[in-house]
Amino acid sequence: MLLKKGDTGNNVRYLQQGLRILCINPIRLDGIFDDNTVTSVKKYQSARGLTSDGIVGDGTWGKIKSDITPIQTALKKKGYYTGTIDGVAGDGTYNGLVKFQSANGLTADGMAGWFWN
Repeated sequence: MLLKKGDTGNNVRYLQQGLRILCINPIRLDGIFDDNTVTSVKKYQSARGLTSDGIVGDGTWGKIKSDITPIQTALKKKGYYTGTIDGVAGDGTYNGLVKFQSANGLTADGMAGWFWN
């Protein structure tokens, strides 16, 4: 996996959704790797002890997936996610989190929280 500024598509949107779930909000979830996404990737990389270059290679992608996997697992156990536990923050994961938040009186912002906040 290699994602960088200027890239577009579903993998970029899944990256953006994953970052938002982990409370590093890239502002837009539109599949366009823009300056806000670069800044969010750098913040994530720095928090996880990775090289903070704003480029998503296999190491960064793998860490994000390992951080999303337990969230998917918890959502699946509660019935809010029916997809594969794969660590990819696709629409099912993101929407499942928002539904869980809404159903439990939480702010339905798609941010699950994490240790650096």
